[in-house]
Amino acid sequence: MSPKDLPSDELWKKAAAKDYKHGVHRAEDRQRKKQPCGPRTRYDQDCALKYYEKWIVSIENDRLNAGDLSTDGKSAVNVPDAISPTSLQEGSPPLNIATIKDFLRFKASISEGRIDEELERATADSLNAFAEWFFASFARVTGNSIAKEDI
Repeated sequence: MSPKDLPSDELWKKAAAKDYKHGVHRAEDRQRKKQPCGPRTRYDQDCALKYYEKWIVSIENDRLNAGDLSTDGKSAVNVPDAISPTSLQEGSPPLNIATIKDFLRFKASISEGRIDEELERATADSLNAFAEWFFASFARVTGNSIAKEDI
């Protein structure tokens, strides 16, 4: 029988048999940022940030190659409020929602599906996981998190 079909008292017995005790870790669980992420998670986060850096470099190169500079020396095209990868460091400014969405669309367009090969694109869950890795890595490197209303 599936756990979802069991009555609640049976679920509690099953959990107790595997040493689950309600509320035992509550004080520890309330502490934030106590333990750093594991090496695999950090690797995934760093990969997400590398995609961002490559995206920014390509936008900057396209802008320079097209000569899209106005008379005041600023870009005449819509360059994200992003920063160059070489200056991605503590205190770098947070990104706005338009930049985040454009970057995630870029990632979605270059992703290949593994679950549904006919669609040849990543699933929404895969893209959401990538976005979480990106947000975490950006926050870790810059000290600035993405605004909650932009997530």
